[in-house]
Amino acid sequence: MPKSLPSTAERPRTELDTRAAAKRLGLAPETLERWRQQGIGPRWSRLGRKLVRYSEESLDEFVLSGHRTSTSDRREEVRA
Repeated sequence: MPKSLPSTAERPRTELDTRAAAKRLGLAPETLERWRQQGIGPRWSRLGRKLVRYSEESLDEFVLSGHRTSTSDRREEVRA
């Protein structure tokens, strides 16, 4: 049975910059930057002209979307 996350109503909304989001996912910040350009990866928001932020909720959804029950499950890219 898949793990469930606390509902967003039960936790405050936290926005992370690219570096913090990458660290949380175990990725290089450049990977998230490349994924944004390719239109894949976790959902993100742009604040102003340069500030990019990821919500913890979007990172959690992205991680859970990658869970598989078998090695034969097809892996589809997550579109933002």
